[in-house]
Amino acid sequence: METVAVAALISLILVLSLGLIPSFKLSNRKAHLKLQAGRLAQSALDNERSKPFAEVASKASETTTVDEQPYEVVVTVNPGDQPDTTKIVRATVSWQWKGARNEVFRETRLVNIPR
Repeated sequence: METVAVAALISLILVLSLGLIPSFKLSNRKAHLKLQAGRLAQSALDNERSKPFAEVASKASETTTVDEQPYEVVVTVNPGDQPDTTKIVRATVSWQWKGARNEVFRETRLVNIPR
């Protein structure tokens, strides 16, 4: 009797544990996609930072594929508080996954300091 109860308990724990594996995989994939999007946004900002201040401007969206997942990268540039010396650069990365549209962004302020 005790052996049957222990076997039933172990079976129940095993079935419940196996049922959680798909949700862990989905959560892991979603986190991976968001991490990749954050890296793409940061890379786009770094590209803009490396340019001379006068050349920093908004760009049309471009599609980049990472790990077979397409991402849309959009860089927008707006004037800052002092339009002659500051610009606000925002990189937005969006992607579709499981029928939902996801999006992350990174933003920075550039200042033109005369040398």
